Amino acid sequence: MLQRIIPAKPMVVKAVSNHGISKLKRTWIMTIYLHIGLHKTATTFLQQNVFNDFNYKNINYNPPEIMALLESIFVYNLGDENNIRKLKAIVDYEMNEPCTKDMFISCERMSQLFCTHNYKASSIIVKRIFPKAKILLFLRYQPDWILSCYKQSLHSGDYQEIEDFLNFSNGQFESVEGIYNDKGLMYTDVHRADYYILLEAYVEKYGRENLYIYFYEDFQKNKKGTVDEICNILKVNNKTKDYNVVKNRSYSSLACKLSIYRYNILKVFGLHKFLPTAKKTRKKLYMQSSSTITWEQAKQRRDFWSLVVIFFIKSYGRIIGTLTWRHFIQDFFDKVIYIDSDILQKNGMRQKLDKLYRLKNERLLKYIPKNKIPKIYLNS
Repeated sequence: MLQRIIPAKPMVVKAVSNHGISKLKRTWIMTIYLHIGLHKTATTFLQQNVFNDFNYKNINYNPPEIMALLESIFVYNLGDENNIRKLKAIVDYEMNEPCTKDMFISCERMSQLFCTHNYKASSIIVKRIFPKAKILLFLRYQPDWILSCYKQSLHSGDYQEIEDFLNFSNGQFESVEGIYNDKGLMYTDVHRADYYILLEAYVEKYGRENLYIYFYEDFQKNKKGTVDEICNILKVNNKTKDYNVVKNRSYSSLACKLSIYRYNILKVFGLHKFLPTAKKTRKKLYMQSSSTITWEQAKQRRDFWSLVVIFFIKSYGRIIGTLTWRHFIQDFFDKVIYIDSDILQKNGMRQKLDKLYRLKNERLLKYIPKNKIPKIYLNS
């Protein structure tokens, strides 16, 4: 178990000010905290409304050089040995140097590639890069999580019915291989969405005492309580002012239908091939990694000409983003009329998924007391 270590006689290092006056600065062995997702568990809200407000003097949050490499490894190529070695070298250096603050990284892509359930493969890479860390993990009841993932896939341009996304036919959910179906669109294997396997992977590598598990359902009921608890773990002040702000809300069921209708109409005229898809977007993510850092971080760490490049990249992305169907749906249509229903009720899919996952979730009791698990996860 890795704990913050403060010697009886604190280690000190000399720091020279602009006036040449030596100062003593207290240091400790750095603790690394990893918030690894899952996707679709209020991650965007936490990153934009909570984590971005952390006082950089107290904690080193999402260092840009580390985030760019994480994007490359976990989005573009999980087996990218060159970047794994680069990132491990950075982390090893930071861990072995006297420091004045801990490191906190929030990157939901570390837990898995969206909804592919590659938990074990991802956890092996995480452990290689971060041999010692404390893990923050958010879970969400699988049927609701899968439905949110489906809507997110529509955001990315994979316009298909939910039956195709879940590979549901003849009243059954079929197992799948790979990431994309025969139409080149992303799909998921519902049988592999097993949180026990996810927890087991991280407990084996970091120990149960270093794994902090949260449930999206509890967060929805008490946002402030969850945020306060995370801030206490990280030893930072909670400065969150607005807990009611909505970040990255999923499409309404009406918006899902309209998106598919639009795609089918464009397909008649052969125009659908010009639309973005998740597969095309994924290929571009690696090239866009320099634009993932915040402007405040860029100002602290980049020279003038690098800032100019980042400014134009971000400006171009903003302009293009306002011309997309996703922008129209999220910022106009769904804000005016948000009509939603449970798409999983079609063909009894919800009931079948409830039965499947409540049985799987019984194994969570090995790691989580029953009274800490929201009732919806279990049969009784």
